[in-house]
Amino acid sequence: MEFMLHGDLKTFLLARRNMVRENISDECDISCKRLTLYAIDIAKGLSYLAKRKYVHRDIACRNCLVNSDRVVKISDFGMARPTFESDYYRYNRKGMRKLFPVRWMPPETLSLGIFTTASDIWSFGIVLYELISFGSYPYQGLTNSQVLDYVKSGNTIKIPFKAKPQLKRLIQACWSQDAAHRPSATEIVEYISKYPRLLSACLDIPLKVIDMKSNKTYDFEGLDKMIQSSDEMEKMVCSNSSLTFSSIPTTPDGYSIMTPLLTHQKRMNF
Repeated sequence: MEFMLHGDLKTFLLARRNMVRENISDECDISCKRLTLYAIDIAKGLSYLAKRKYVHRDIACRNCLVNSDRVVKISDFGMARPTFESDYYRYNRKGMRKLFPVRWMPPETLSLGIFTTASDIWSFGIVLYELISFGSYPYQGLTNSQVLDYVKSGNTIKIPFKAKPQLKRLIQACWSQDAAHRPSATEIVEYISKYPRLLSACLDIPLKVIDMKSNKTYDFEGLDKMIQSSDEMEKMVCSNSSLTFSSIPTTPDGYSIMTPLLTHQKRMNF
């Protein structure tokens, strides 16, 4: 097993926050070039998993490790599941108490318990936010229960003002409300590779980091010419069902303890 000298990426970034300044070399741990390489490394890992029909389900900076050469690799596969028989994995609500990283989860997972390669892409969008904000906590100022309501209602994190336009469009594509409109990991690798210094430090994080839902749809092929659509977000499969969440205890690193994942007011048949 490889020894990952620098530990997890979140701690790695937090420890280097005080190094952020305008004039730094490309070889610095926190240069635009390095931050972009970290993102590419993670996207390549997701592409590898997708090709082998696995969903990670817990993509976050805390679950990525940095080796001595500053190469980032995805780790912590405790929640990973195969999708050989179908293109998705559905959480078994009859299971025991589980911890779920709700701040990194997309609306279809929070609503239906469905995990796909597209849900990993949503999480990757949160990782991009973590990278440029140097480990900032997603959805600052909100409890996990509030995050559930916000995300299910179509809200997303407010992207830092200083983020480059190309990066903003990529993050918005990763956070498309329609999972089918999100780019694949392979497409993300190709896109980021066109911009060697795409990511840059953005520490101008507002206290309120929620951005209200939009009717825009982002087509990844046209990221450079972002396409706006006035079409309403397609209703989810079970949008007519009444879903409620009870008070949810949480852990310090953003997980929610949910038993089961969803509390239904009426039984749903799948």
